Amino acid sequence: MANYLIVGLPGVGKSELAHELMRRGYDALDADLDAELSLHAHCETGLMKRELSPAEAASGEFHWTWNGDRLTALLGSYATGSQFVLGNAANVKDYYHLFDKVFALVADNATLTHRVVQRGSGYGITPAELEKILGWNESFKEHEIERGAIIIEASPPVAEIADTVLEYTHAD
Repeated sequence: MANYLIVGLPGVGKSELAHELMRRGYDALDADLDAELSLHAHCETGLMKRELSPAEAASGEFHWTWNGDRLTALLGSYATGSQFVLGNAANVKDYYHLFDKVFALVADNATLTHRVVQRGSGYGITPAELEKILGWNESFKEHEIERGAIIIEASPPVAEIADTVLEYTHAD
């Protein structure tokens, strides 16, 4: 049994890749869809909330974070085979040690912009949010290399991305 983490910025294709891996018969969790795992946490108090009011969202006082207890429970619930967790959060690096390999999906600004605009909902649809994503993209790849992640180019079709990830996992 092996646990794999796939991180990436909003719009890079994590959810689409999760669906592709599930279509191929793998256990894959889109972390954003687990209401107990992915939450907004107040930067100072640590108060965790699933939904924010418009004023809270605009305040910049909350970060998207993962609940470590929930992540540990989820990873322990799989009986056999390979498990993939796909997502990203402000505290994701705190959990890299729970995974056999970490992959980072990367894309250029044009690809990220196109995908965020195309999906029409979620983080990044406002100009200010998209600007933040593109700002993060300047250093994302370098940070993930420093953390030991395997870099995967996310601009090809999702089937090719899945093939690339699975080539790395089948070497285990």
